[in-house]
Amino acid sequence: MILEEDSYDNWIYFLVSGKVRVVKHGKELSVLRRKGDIFGEMGIIDGSARSASVYAIDETVCLATDASYVDRLSGNDKVAFCYILFRVFSEFLANRLRLTDKELINAKEEIARLRTEDQDKRQ
Repeated sequence: MILEEDSYDNWIYFLVSGKVRVVKHGKELSVLRRKGDIFGEMGIIDGSARSASVYAIDETVCLATDASYVDRLSGNDKVAFCYILFRVFSEFLANRLRLTDKELINAKEEIARLRTEDQDKRQ
């Protein structure tokens, strides 16, 4: 286990190699396997508890960054670090949202198909 659902900390993780499984309430949400994939960012953005647990699937290497380090920076260093960090977050979250939208559309289409089949069976 790398992250535990409902826990609090200030760490952000960047996948260097390997694969990790993201699990919420015991259900697998996704598997991250691309170098540079980020996890742990949502709690950093809004200060909430970890929304999911993350487990290494096999030999996995991550770069862990303590986001509270930003508070120790000042001036241009702080601005530059925050810009880079939040730019990376924005791109990653936009991609994740696109995938979630696609999954939602697929799920709605499947529900509609099942309802139609059920109505046909009743007639």
